[in-house]
Amino acid sequence: MKKLDIENFDDCFSVNFTEGQPICTLRNALQKIQVEIYADKSYPYLQVYTPPHRNSIAIENLSAVPDAFNNGLGLITLAPQTSKVFTASYKITSLN
Repeated sequence: MKKLDIENFDDCFSVNFTEGQPICTLRNALQKIQVEIYADKSYPYLQVYTPPHRNSIAIENLSAVPDAFNNGLGLITLAPQTSKVFTASYKITSLN
């Protein structure tokens, strides 16, 4: 577990699906809210960025690592007339 108020992030994490779901949980005890991110195996990466002002956070499910067009890591190439489904959901809970 990492505390976002003391850590700085601009990182891509590999998701370990054997540890179960959710793949990420954000909890704010002061505002009494929790956000859980659930993703299928089509999203094996999680990008996390905390800007210097700390008023927000960016969290993004990724199917490949950043710059995959150039480095090929996780790049998915579809043949014409084919498709791929990516599924993610978010659960917001009030902490009482």
